[in-house]
Amino acid sequence: MYIETNKQVDGGFEAELKAAGFEFTPKWTTRRSVGGVVEFNYPRALYLPGLNESFRGDVVAVINAHVPYFGHIANKIQEVKAEAGRRIIQRMPEWKQRNYTALSIELTRKEVNKHILTPEEEATVLFLEGEWEWAKSIRDASDLIEVAIAAMTDAEAGELDVTTRPEWNV
Repeated sequence: MYIETNKQVDGGFEAELKAAGFEFTPKWTTRRSVGGVVEFNYPRALYLPGLNESFRGDVVAVINAHVPYFGHIANKIQEVKAEAGRRIIQRMPEWKQRNYTALSIELTRKEVNKHILTPEEEATVLFLEGEWEWAKSIRDASDLIEVAIAAMTDAEAGELDVTTRPEWNV
C-alpha cells in the first residue's frame, strides 16, 4: 500500500506505527503502484509493503497525528536570513552599499599610493568601518539564531517570531 503525504517524519514515527499495532519498517518513496503498474515522480509517499488496504484509515490517522508541524525549522532559518537582509538594507540600501564600496576603494587606493588622508577622509574611513562592523554583527546574530532554531523541535520553531529575538539587539 502507498499513502501519499506531504508530512515529514522523524525517527519516532516507526515507534508510533508499532504502538498502533503495525509491525513493519515504513519506507518513503516518490513512486506508487496503481492497478499493479508502478508510476514514478509522484508526491512523497509512504510505502507499506504487504499491508492490507483495509488498514489505510488507521495508518493515515497515525500519519496525521505525527509531526503536527511541517518544515518549520527550515522555513524559520530562511526567515532569519531574510530578516537579517531586511535589517541591513533598511540601514544601508543597496545604492548606499555600492557608494560605500566605491568610496572605500578610492580611499584604499589613496592610502596605498602613500597619500595622506585628510581628516574628513579619515573620519569617512572610521564611519565605513563602523557600518561594516554593524553589518557583520547582524550576520553574526543571524548565525546565532539559526543555531538556536536548529536545536528546537519543529513545533517550537513553528511558534517562533524571528523578528523579536534578542540576538538582533546589536
